[in-house]
Amino acid sequence: MDRKRPSIDSKKIRGIENDSFKRVRRFYNTEVEPIIKSLYDKEPTETFKESMKKFLVVMLFSSLEHFFRSEVKFVVDKNDLDIKSLFDGNITFSLDDLDRMQKEGSLTEGNIVASNFNFGNLTEINHVCSHLLNLDFLDYVHKLNDIDQTRYVLHGRPIPLNYGKLIEAYQLRNEIVHEFKDTRLSNNKILSLWDNAMNMIDISVAIFLSTSDEDLRSTLDSDYQWGIEREKRKKLYDLYSPLILKYLDKNVMSELTEEGKLNNHIFNEIKIKKEDKTLIEYTAFILRRMQRKKLIKITDNKIYLTSEGKERAIKLRKLVKLKPISEK
Repeated sequence: MDRKRPSIDSKKIRGIENDSFKRVRRFYNTEVEPIIKSLYDKEPTETFKESMKKFLVVMLFSSLEHFFRSEVKFVVDKNDLDIKSLFDGNITFSLDDLDRMQKEGSLTEGNIVASNFNFGNLTEINHVCSHLLNLDFLDYVHKLNDIDQTRYVLHGRPIPLNYGKLIEAYQLRNEIVHEFKDTRLSNNKILSLWDNAMNMIDISVAIFLSTSDEDLRSTLDSDYQWGIEREKRKKLYDLYSPLILKYLDKNVMSELTEEGKLNNHIFNEIKIKKEDKTLIEYTAFILRRMQRKKLIKITDNKIYLTSEGKERAIKLRKLVKLKPISEK
C-alpha cells in the first residue's frame, strides 16, 4: 500500500460532519429499514425486491464510508494524532498545493487521512484505525460485540458480527456498481449485513470517544480482555466437549475428582496432557457448560450422559463413520 505521496481531495472531505453516527442512523431509520421491511411483504414484485437489495448493498458501504471517513478526520484533528506511520513517515506537498490548501482551510492532518484511504473497505478501515488508535481495531470491535450482542435491524435474536460476509458483500458491491452484475440475495442476508454494519458503527463510536477519555478506554480494554478469554473458552469447549461425549458414550459414566474436574484416565482418553494445567483447569468450565446445555448430569461426583447427550453422541458416531478416509 503505497502512501508516500499523500494528497487532499476536496471531493472526499466535502460533507464531512461531526456526529456522523446520527446521520447514518437517521438514514437507516428513514430509508433503509422501510425497504428491508418491504422485502418481507407480498405486494412488491420480485424484480423490484431484487433491485432494492442491490441498492441496500451499495448504500451499506456508502454508510460505512461516510461514518469512518468523518470519524477518523475528527478523531485525528481533535486529539492531534500522529499520522506519519500511515505514510511511511513521509508527508510532503508541493508549495502550490500547500498554498491552495491553506487558503481553503483544508490543510489538517485529519483531512489528509480522510482523503487518502478507502473507508468503504474493511481492510483499509482496519489498517488506518489500528495504526491511529494503537489497537487491533476490527478484532477489538468483534470482541466487544461478542460479549454484549444486540440486534440492531428489526426484532429477533442477536446476529454475531461476521466480517467475512461483509468483505464478500464489498466485492459484490463493486460488481454491482462497475459490472452491473445480476445477483440474487436472500432477505436474511441483507438483514444480517445491515445488522453487522450498524453494530460495527455503534461500537466504533465508543472506541473513537475513548481516544480522549482514559476511563472509557480502560473500561473498553477490560471488556476486550474478557472477550479474548471468552473466545478462548468457547474454542476449548467446541474442541473438548465432543471428546467428553464420545468418552461417556463408550464408558457409560465416570467419576470426577473432589474438585469437580475430570480424572486422569479421562484426560488420557481425550488426549489432554497432564502437564497442561491451564487446560485442565478449563475442564471444570466445560463440564458446567455441558450441564447447562443438559448434555450431562453429575450425581454423587459421577458424570453421566443425559438423553440429549446420548443423542448428540450418536450423531458424533455417525459423523465419524461418514468421514472420508484420507488418501495416503
